[in-house]
Amino acid sequence: MSADPDFQAVERKARSMFGSYAKQWLFKPNRSFAQLSPYEMAQSAEGARLVLDELARTVLIDRPAP
Repeated sequence: MSADPDFQAVERKARSMFGSYAKQWLFKPNRSFAQLSPYEMAQSAEGARLVLDELARTVLIDRPAP
């Protein structure tokens, strides 16, 4: 995706949290970022820090299979 080390850190964290869903999450507009995608936000060092902060606040809940 990007050679930028800040974005690479975001991508690694997203992949570790979301697995195969990470790419979809990175490109989906996010209300936490005023409808910008995490990918767009992470193109600057400050934006990448904000995305990493948002990922740190994310709590994944395992739902039982139906």
